Amino acid sequence: PICTEYMRPPILQCEKGHTICQSCKNKLKECGFCKGELLETRCLAMERLSTKLVIPCRNSPEGCEIVLPFYEMSDHDDECKFQTLKCPFFRTGLSCEWEGLASPLRNHIIEKHWLLASKYQTSKDYVMKIPLTGSWYHVMIFGDDVFFRFTRVTNGNVNLCVLYVGPKKMASTFKY
Repeated sequence: PICTEYMRPPILQCEKGHTICQSCKNKLKECGFCKGELLETRCLAMERLSTKLVIPCRNSPEGCEIVLPFYEMSDHDDECKFQTLKCPFFRTGLSCEWEGLASPLRNHIIEKHWLLASKYQTSKDYVMKIPLTGSWYHVMIFGDDVFFRFTRVTNGNVNLCVLYVGPKKMASTFKY
């Protein structure tokens, strides 16, 4: 195999039989072993074998101790508290390139972006005052939870986008 992670179905082959998963195949133009053509031919034996694998979480180097059957791991990946997060300012004009776990992210924001962040004890403490024009970014920290807010006011209309910064599964527990 030439994949950089555990192969997940569909598992495909090159013209000489070397196996590769679909996501890795999409990144290559030819087989990483023999330089042969990558085909759309599935390797059903490898796909059956992959359903029997028990694997560690991809975040085990960061401290996650979860080991699950292969087919259950994608659900865990979305909720793993050890997943790497990007600083919410990475897509802004600040272009912050910091990456790490959720707990250090809070500290990073407080230390490096303190002018653009506010800490609150509970969500009931949060009252938003909006200027009449302009656009801006802001990070709101409620206990251990981090939210990124983009606000734009044009012609008296307020456009507001709030994103939870953390595991996808946790995002669905909030209403905003």
